[in-house]
Amino acid sequence: MKEDYDRAMADYTEAIRVDPTYVLAFKNRGSVYQRQDDLDRAIANYSEAARLDPTFLLAFADRASAYQEKGDFDNAIADFGTVIRLSPKDAKAYYSRGVAYQLSGDFDCALDDYDQTIVLNPNNLFAFNNRGVIHRIKGDIDRAIADYDAAIHLNPDEATFYYNRGSAKVFAGSSGEALVDFKRAAALKPKSAYVALWIDILAHRDHLPRELAAHATQLDMGGWPAPIVRLYLGQATQDDVIDADDDRDKKVKTEKLCTAYFLAANWPWAAVHRRKGRACCVSRSRTARETRSLARTRSANSKRWGKCPRYRASHPKTVIRNETALGCAMSPFQVEYLESWARTDDQNRCGATFDRMSA
Repeated sequence: MKEDYDRAMADYTEAIRVDPTYVLAFKNRGSVYQRQDDLDRAIANYSEAARLDPTFLLAFADRASAYQEKGDFDNAIADFGTVIRLSPKDAKAYYSRGVAYQLSGDFDCALDDYDQTIVLNPNNLFAFNNRGVIHRIKGDIDRAIADYDAAIHLNPDEATFYYNRGSAKVFAGSSGEALVDFKRAAALKPKSAYVALWIDILAHRDHLPRELAAHATQLDMGGWPAPIVRLYLGQATQDDVIDADDDRDKKVKTEKLCTAYFLAANWPWAAVHRRKGRACCVSRSRTARETRSLARTRSANSKRWGKCPRYRASHPKTVIRNETALGCAMSPFQVEYLESWARTDDQNRCGATFDRMSA
């Protein structure tokens, strides 16, 4: 592959030497640089192509892609905007700008672009899925489920869509339907530990037999969230989970912390119910008390592992990874619920929220 890139690079460079105004050669050389993860040189070549021909859509679209990959969402949004101005019926450009807005944390603008994408191309299943994610973040669960329904209708074999609809149905209070969706996701993606954890949580809630131990051998236990699986199986402690994160990327480390706190928040009550052999409904006052205890534990652990912030502009990328690769069980909406448990003095609301989410 490297040899192919080297040959292509040499050919495009020679073409530019012969004709310094050869727009396509600059654009294609930029693409080679981008595939080699040399984003700065890719952007420089796309920029030259755009300068030579300000109507060349691909130069702006590819430069936007490189900016987005680099995390420069403002410039990505601007370039996608240029593509839309040059080609107002380009559904892909609206979708791509919607993703950039979503990654930047501007959910309202992302919604507008996904709406327009669907108007122009009703078969864009990922536009439905991503719009569903934003509705879920905003707490509009009915609309989220409707969008996931549409995505599943367009592609009934995509595990991510069932996973996302399942998590939305948890918050809708439909744990039985959520469990069906998670099991479908597990059938399509049997190595996903996140799906297996959700199945275990909901099985406890509905007094069903545990399946996690039996399925553990199928799961990807080589990385995260394997420590949380071991916690659920009684093979690790919460301290073990925290200590297991050795990621050097501070942002990834923080995302793992948030995931760990959310999933660990479900685990202690399940353990209590297993020991006492009673129903998975704890008293509201105890729920509030134990939740505040979790918050204190979280505060102490944050000194070791870094603060787990509320999801702001940097964190919607977690959601996108979740939609594309089942990369994370956390959504900003879930974080808001977890933090509301720790903050609230309204024990009735705290208990009801907890009871609705997990056992």
